[in-house]
Amino acid sequence: LLKAAMAADLNIMIAGLGGAGKTTLARALAAEISPNEPVVVMEDRRELGLHTSGRHPWAMSMETRQGHGELDSRGRHRGEVTLADLIPVSLSLGVLRIIVGEVRGREIVAMLQAMTTSRGSICTIHARNPNSVIDRAVELALTHGAEMTAELAQRMVAGALDLIVYVNVEDETRIGGRKHRYVSHVVEVVGSGDRGQVVTTELFAPGPDGRAVPKHHPERIRDQLLRVGYDSRHLAPYIAAGNGG
Repeated sequence: LLKAAMAADLNIMIAGLGGAGKTTLARALAAEISPNEPVVVMEDRRELGLHTSGRHPWAMSMETRQGHGELDSRGRHRGEVTLADLIPVSLSLGVLRIIVGEVRGREIVAMLQAMTTSRGSICTIHARNPNSVIDRAVELALTHGAEMTAELAQRMVAGALDLIVYVNVEDETRIGGRKHRYVSHVVEVVGSGDRGQVVTTELFAPGPDGRAVPKHHPERIRDQLLRVGYDSRHLAPYIAAGNGG
């Protein structure tokens, strides 16, 4: 499904705790991008490495920069470059696909605005559990300023995202095991409700071992997936058997 989502140019938010494998999954999804397609990667610290892998010769890597010294007229340290600064630059390059390493603050508004006018974009975000991902995105958007409301933030999330993928990590090293990282949820963003709330559908949910298994068929993105050859009807036996929970 995720490979098909990349082929269908869907916008994907990868969420999870620190060390769960968000960057690793983002790198794996980026590997599905055609080598001939230009892509802009924006990170606080360069981790994805698309511009050095050799697979994406048209990848353009941008990195934020901390400011130092006196404050400028906007109250920022001179020389500071943030993700919010870089996102408009990426759009001016005419690139339709952007990858944001991680959103941590008010820059999420610029990113959501960019995703609304782009395709096949990817970002990552910290969230404690799958149910808190949208709340976390809205919380960050509300730091943008007084003009931002919770309803507007939710409408922006609904308009920008197609899929939310939650990655989980179970650390069993204290009992002699190892760390298990896996996708536990794949959630389709269907749209906005009457009060602006984000409406979602769980396509994949945790199975007996916590790993994602099919639960529902896609709704809004179904036709886009069909156009790239992915037919969710082959999941019907698993859904009917109740493997989705």
